[in-house]
Formats: sequence, structure tokens, C-alpha cells
Amino acid sequence: MQSRAVLVSKVLAIFSLFYSIYILTFSNWSFVGQHTQVVAENELGSHPLETTVLSWNPLIIYIRNFITEDERRYFLSLSDGHFRQSEIFVPGQDPWLDKSLRDSSYFELQDADPTAQNIFARLRVIEGNFSNTYIEKTRIQRYTRDGHFTYHSDAEEDDIALTRNGNRVSTLMIYLEANDALEGGGTHFPFIEIQSNPADKCTIMECYGEKNGTIFLPVVGNALFWTNLDTNGRQHPQMIHAGLPVHAGTKTISNIWLWQKWPSGAPWT
Repeated sequence: MQSRAVLVSKVLAIFSLFYSIYILTFSNWSFVGQHTQVVAENELGSHPLETTVLSWNPLIIYIRNFITEDERRYFLSLSDGHFRQSEIFVPGQDPWLDKSLRDSSYFELQDADPTAQNIFARLRVIEGNFSNTYIEKTRIQRYTRDGHFTYHSDAEEDDIALTRNGNRVSTLMIYLEANDALEGGGTHFPFIEIQSNPADKCTIMECYGEKNGTIFLPVVGNALFWTNLDTNGRQHPQMIHAGLPVHAGTKTISNIWLWQKWPSGAPWT
């Protein structure tokens, strides 16, 4: 006979599954575009976040005041003078430089950095209950004049994900610097059309551009969270995006990627 603990665990697992299906299928779509206050708490204190769900599928959440001014200045001072040229990474190949595809510089944060740990805890409040996940090496990326990153997905294609038994389930992009001279440098999702109209829409998104899709504008202190996989655990075709060229000034961001491991194989197999 199964123990009470095992039975309770199974009941909770079934409830969690059906609750997730309910949220994804029957949630009130009027919530999309509305602001929600969330408090991220850990041993270092609490931090209020103002979030807006811009899309349910794929999940895209805009977060205002994700990072404090002290944290922002700390990351900029920590990385200053230590940037190196960003490379192109393809699994199974040696990294290489190609400024026509990617022109930026980066600095890798140490995982044990207390400020970084505080940011990671804040991310966990946003990303919810993804299982078997860990945070990849966190990078600070800097784009100066003509800096850009061509269209790409943060998730791997099926064949590569299968060989690695996992994939990037989500991305958090934090805006650390967008100086007064900045022109350009938005993040373009050509297959995403945001239907909601938050009050600050034309501050955080380009409203009158000529490109299809959505362009998110760099707003210091804010962050953008999105999922990279579809409901079957595969690379989401709509989440192709690009860092558009910086025409003047400097843009600095931090990318935090959440990797999901598949100990029992890919979700769709």
C-alpha cells in the first residue's frame, strides 16, 4: 500500500498539472496588458516589481524597476574595462568572430557574486515553477556604434537539444545602460504582435516603426522576460529576435538564461 506522503505527492502533482492547463487555456485574457505588483523576497530583503503580461503564448512579461540603481551601477562598474569581443556559438563547433552577425562585447559575472545571487532570486519569482532548471553563466553585453546581433533564437533546435538533454527554457534581459546619446538598439521580435496597450506602451515599445512585429526599447532599470520553447518543449518559432543596430551612444544589457534539463528525454519523444 502506498504511503500517505506518496499519495499526497501524486494528488498535488495532478492538481498542478490541471491548474497549469486551466491557466493556459481558460485564463481571463483581459489580464493581458494590466499591471501587477509582485514582491520578490529573499534573505537580502524584499523588492517590489511591477509586471505586465504582454502575451500568454508565447509568455512575454515586461518588468519595470527590476533592478535597483545601486545594483545597476555596481554591474556597470564591475564590468567596466573587462569586456571582450562577443563570439558566435554553435554546438559542436569552435566559437568564432563575425561582426556582420554579432558586434558586441561581453563580461561574465561570477555565480557567487552576492548581487548576482539577489538578481537570480528575483528571476525565480518571475519564472515560476519550471522543474530541473539551472541558470547559465550570466553575461553583461555592451553595444556601441553599429553594434547589433542578427536574428536568432535563444533556444536550440530539436537535434541539438536532444544531444544535450535540455534547452534554454527562458530568457531575462535587463537594461543596465541606455545613455542620452543612444539611437537605435531596440530588440526586434518580427513574429510577435503585442495586442495589449499598457499606459507606457510607446515608452517601452516602438509604436510607429516600419518593421513587422514588436520592437522593445531600452529603458534603464527595466527587464523583459520571455519563454523560448513551445508547449511541447520545442524551440518556439515565434521567438526569433534581433538586437537592432545602435546608431549612436551605448546600450548595455544583462542576459540571464534559464536552462531546463531533461533527465527522462525530450518532452516530445
